[in-house]
Amino acid sequence: MSYPDGVSDRAEPATLAGSDLVKERRRAMAVGVLLALVVAVAILWELVVWHGWLDAFFWSKPSAILFQLLDWWRSGTPHGPLLAQAGVTCGEAALGLAIGSAAGGALGGACVRRAVSRDVLRMALTALTLPLRIALGAAFALGLGLGLGSKVAFASALVALLAAGDALAGRQPLATLRLRFSLALVGAVVGETFMARHGLGVLIDESVHHFNASGVYAALVVLGVVALAGDGLLALVERRYGPRTCEQAPRD
Repeated sequence: MSYPDGVSDRAEPATLAGSDLVKERRRAMAVGVLLALVVAVAILWELVVWHGWLDAFFWSKPSAILFQLLDWWRSGTPHGPLLAQAGVTCGEAALGLAIGSAAGGALGGACVRRAVSRDVLRMALTALTLPLRIALGAAFALGLGLGLGSKVAFASALVALLAAGDALAGRQPLATLRLRFSLALVGAVVGETFMARHGLGVLIDESVHHFNASGVYAALVVLGVVALAGDGLLALVERRYGPRTCEQAPRD
């Protein structure tokens, strides 16, 4: 790359380093703001229930949710250790992400070369997106049973829709990697609520059927932690292997 007179070839790396520093500071600030909001909502929620403005039986309260999490951590859930349930869900989501990305990318890549096949695939994606997200989990549960296959198949189908659309639009897989993971996680959890023996979705489903509001929210807290951890890991992958761009820091 050529540079104007008087401009060192070190300017670009320095600019990128400065951009990365700005991003890290902004990310740290976002984490701080999020934690402050969580604490504020928890305090308000606890006070509202304590004053009797919300029924703790149906809405639970942060202290009861914390006790439920501690009980699952120490004594385990009805289906085994809490970390094992989270691991099952993560494994299903990871498989769904990999299989769905490969299948959807291959399908989109094969159809993008011809105008007719490209239009057919685009119409099919439009027609199938909503039904797949709503009903396919139940269909896979009935057809594939309690095992790993039904959850992975549902997660893969959700990811494949996005991957095929990315291929048609000419987007790089890394551009939507974190969104694909979110869809895979949704597919895994929804599939578990239909029919499964293990996973966070099973904890949510059984807590609902036993009117255990604390269990529902506790499982959602664990799911949120899993989602944030996965998103953070994929963000590192994007920064490592994605295209490096100079981003100007926004002005206040």
